[in-house]
Amino acid sequence: MFEPIHTHIRRRGRWTVAVAASAATALLFAAPAALASAAPANQARPLATTALYVSPSGTGTGCSLAAPCSLAEAQTLVRGMTATMSGNIDVDLLGGTYRLADTFQLGPQDSGENGYDVVYQAAPGQQPVITGAKQVTGWSEYDSTKDIYRAAVPVGTESSQLFVNGARAQRARSALNPSGFTLSGSSFVTSDSSYASFTNQSQIQIVDDNDWKQMRCPLSSITATSSGGSSLNVNPSCFADNNTDVPNAGFPFNGSGLPALSGISWIENAYQLLTTPGQFYLDSGAGYLYYIPLSGQNMATADVELPELQELVDLSGTPGHLAPQLYNASGVSYAGSWSVSTGRP
Repeated sequence: MFEPIHTHIRRRGRWTVAVAASAATALLFAAPAALASAAPANQARPLATTALYVSPSGTGTGCSLAAPCSLAEAQTLVRGMTATMSGNIDVDLLGGTYRLADTFQLGPQDSGENGYDVVYQAAPGQQPVITGAKQVTGWSEYDSTKDIYRAAVPVGTESSQLFVNGARAQRARSALNPSGFTLSGSSFVTSDSSYASFTNQSQIQIVDDNDWKQMRCPLSSITATSSGGSSLNVNPSCFADNNTDVPNAGFPFNGSGLPALSGISWIENAYQLLTTPGQFYLDSGAGYLYYIPLSGQNMATADVELPELQELVDLSGTPGHLAPQLYNASGVSYAGSWSVSTGRP
């Protein structure tokens, strides 16, 4: 849960904090603890405070409790008010799910002026959720033998995650540490001929889950070998990035070298690997999402969320003058210091 974001951003320099959507699909704003009881949304606030109200379906420019506006419209309205502020401005988010197409950015132009704050917060008693995910509906059975369901998504949709009823699904993948592969140049070669028939080969990734770091690269192609096997040809630039084109190649193992992409822990994101309940496959080019339901899941009613946005909220300002903080917290401040090292590659 997240408490109110107070935006009092000085107009010099720049500091950015980003909340990544890849780790979690949504940002949940909790109503202020002191107001989280059954208090009405129009609960009294200091007379000098201006209150704007937004909702997921808000329209217009009124931004009132009776006619809330959108989050973007409230931000535009606030920017036109800050120069003449004579009290705080509260932007109260009513309950519901706010689906962002772009990162919500707060910068110096959104800062309070004249000694006052702009506060983005959950309206009292409300629980808004900001998400960068697309809700996927319209599921139908695609392969009854394998219990695979399919739903349409916009062509070009990119995502490596899926959440079904709040639980993360697994991207279609092979068994762990598939045997029989040898590295030849930037290709992994096997006597298994089945890989050569895999579809959408450029969307497939190989993963090397090293103890030091996880490396993954897309394939450029899969070709049949002269002996009847398969050659998984790794994208050359990605292979180089994980082998030769790296800074400080002797780091970190006391000069012994950086971990290299030299093996396969698993193969990921191929329709042919979609075999286990709870797995999904996204065909970006064709615009289809495939999923095998877990026991008890009903795809007609399941809440399926496909994260797309990499950053939900971006806060920008001068180091030491940007402090997202707990509601009514006293003595909270930025205590760090900033320096620049010119010795890094």
